Amino acid sequence: MKQAAVLFSGGTDSTAAVVLIAEHFERIHLLTFRHSGLRKVGNSSYNLPALQKKFGAGKFVHRVFDTDRLFRALTYERYSQNVRRFGFFNLTTCGFCKLAMHVRTLLYCLDHGIDEAVDGANKNMSHFPAQMPEVLALLRGMYARAGIAYTNPVFDFDFPAEIDWFHKLGLAALARPAEAANAVTGRTTGQVLFEAGLMPEENIKGKALDRRLQPHCLQLMLLNVFALGYYIPSHGMERYRRGVADFYREKIARCDEWIDDYRRNRAAGPLGRWIEAAPIFEE
Repeated sequence: MKQAAVLFSGGTDSTAAVVLIAEHFERIHLLTFRHSGLRKVGNSSYNLPALQKKFGAGKFVHRVFDTDRLFRALTYERYSQNVRRFGFFNLTTCGFCKLAMHVRTLLYCLDHGIDEAVDGANKNMSHFPAQMPEVLALLRGMYARAGIAYTNPVFDFDFPAEIDWFHKLGLAALARPAEAANAVTGRTTGQVLFEAGLMPEENIKGKALDRRLQPHCLQLMLLNVFALGYYIPSHGMERYRRGVADFYREKIARCDEWIDDYRRNRAAGPLGRWIEAAPIFEE
């Protein structure tokens, strides 16, 4: 049976990724994650009935994993050493959150014989570590070393022209006109969902429905304050991207060590202990 695992928040990008790959796989595992910084994780199931209706209920397995222990390990392991070497880049907590999700997805793929992992990474989220081409290449290598292909089917899709991150956070009154004006107007993931009959209109990003589709992250603001409020205005995007890539190259190398140990020892190693202690919920 040809299977894929999707890092699935339930939002427009990850749901559009599911729509784009659905015809190519007999079984798709929708993997959602929760930790102490996320709220309303149950929102991720909003689109599941529509996906089941369109593609068949038997095609999908939806599981929710607790990644709190893994997230904390990625954040604090070798913390003093990382502060000395990488300084303020230790504030890129959204990257640790997503890296924990990727590691958990990779382990799930190993345990269930799945050889392809997919997510909704998008070029427009340019200051997020796990959306940057440099970091995506590192993640692709991490998966490949475990014999798993990792793809981003909606990476080149665009945001609606009126949307920036203030819209997505529900703070449209604070939106920056210059950034919104620079957004491009090509094909969007919202259009994919509308054409598939899953959404009532073409683009819902930044609207109330968008916020009902996916979990809400409380730690998002820390990265935004560091990246958008300080580092990028002071040092420029190019330097920021280089710094993030260097930091996550180190983090992913450490994950490789844990994954190698897991493949040899399963529950006996640190990853095995962390995931054994974390509950799994299935829908």
